[in-house]
Amino acid sequence: MKPNQLTPRQERFAHEFVVDRNATAAAIRAGYARRGAESAGSRLLTNIKVAHRIAELTEAQVERIKFTADDVLREVQLLATSNIADFMDATTGGVVQNLSELPRDVLAAIESIKETRSANGEVVRTLKLYNKVQALRVAGTHVDVGAFLEKLEV
Repeated sequence: MKPNQLTPRQERFAHEFVVDRNATAAAIRAGYARRGAESAGSRLLTNIKVAHRIAELTEAQVERIKFTADDVLREVQLLATSNIADFMDATTGGVVQNLSELPRDVLAAIESIKETRSANGEVVRTLKLYNKVQALRVAGTHVDVGAFLEKLEV
């Protein structure tokens, strides 16, 4: 084995870690014992050669999928700034009947659509939007590191 080369299990761990960013699960999938997987994963992440390989694999993954942190934040922004009024029909006060007329960015906030029949036979559409508070929390922790401090270290 060359000085900078990883063992086969370390290489497998690096590939598995990039899948879900879970060190314990990656260690198990890479063949480390389940009982010691948490400490093995933690130890592997501090290994400079493994960390370098994970960085290489992550960079290659980002390049392949063309999905960046900015893309994620843009989606979070869409959810955080969503407004139920965007889905309301001004004349009926109900949900817009033709959702395809709404902009794609507005539609991105919809988690689910449910249609039921009322007692008089009319179709009633119910929209559920993604969790706005959660999106705001994610946005707040990214934009302003101190906005949602869990604990203060001195």
